Amino acid sequence: MLNIKVAAIQYPLKDISDTDAFKKQVSQYVNDAMTQKADFIVFPEFVTLQLASMMHHDSVTAKTTIRKINAYTPFILELFSDLSRSHQVHIISDHPYCQGSNRTVCQSCLPFLSGRAL
Repeated sequence: MLNIKVAAIQYPLKDISDTDAFKKQVSQYVNDAMTQKADFIVFPEFVTLQLASMMHHDSVTAKTTIRKINAYTPFILELFSDLSRSHQVHIISDHPYCQGSNRTVCQSCLPFLSGRAL
């Protein structure tokens, strides 16, 4: 019988000042999951929304915020891919949002142990 251990992260959305703070928080949760010898780590679908706390919210709409978060796509993919590869663990997280035909949708990201992301 194959046993698989899944760590489901309860991720609090705190205000952050920069991407280093985001990286530090995500990395800490991955490190904590690895102490429990997780095979898969699952972050909630809203984890990258935390990046919105770095933006000025004077007159920003939800669509504008989502578009701005999408600018962090390379950073997000690299972060989760690097963590997956360095810890040899599967990490499932959200991926920045994309525009569907009439709506905005949330995609997920699955970095392989090789570091390549799907």
